Amino acid sequence: MHITITTFDYPDGKRGEIEAFCKSIADRVKALGPKTSVLVDLGEGTAANVAIYADAAAAERGGEGAMALYEAAGKAGLITPGTVNRRHGDVLFDYLK
Repeated sequence: MHITITTFDYPDGKRGEIEAFCKSIADRVKALGPKTSVLVDLGEGTAANVAIYADAAAAERGGEGAMALYEAAGKAGLITPGTVNRRHGDVLFDYLK
């Protein structure tokens, strides 16, 4: 399993909140298996992208796990969901605070 998290400084103390959210993602996706790669890319401003790349056998399972995280984060008020794209077995979520 590989997890990459990149961040920029956030105004108004948001960075700590976003990093805590990323850690919760990293902890929860471990159940997806050792071949899962997670990229959490927090860009400048208030946009954050979370991408979960799974091997072909785990693509559907990875999608379900990512959707669960996406919905949980929205319900917790951490994010306002942006777009959701499914392609080539990858799941890409755009999170807009």
